[in-house]
Amino acid sequence: MKVLILCLLIIGMQMIGMATAKCNCNCRVYKMKPICGREYRTNDFFTFPNVCHLQCYNCTHNRRYIVIRAGDC
Repeated sequence: MKVLILCLLIIGMQMIGMATAKCNCNCRVYKMKPICGREYRTNDFFTFPNVCHLQCYNCTHNRRYIVIRAGDC
């Protein structure tokens, strides 16, 4: 019984890891070059530190920001 519970815990942890691994959020390797993004559906504007942060935010929050221009909004 303990082995079964341990196996289920390991499988659950791997599934959680796979769910978060689909979003590439390792943005520390990119230079900080602010960009202005606009959310496709809501027309909200937001300044992101770089394109990687915009893509990570879209992936983790189920949003659709697109790059409008370089620099702050």
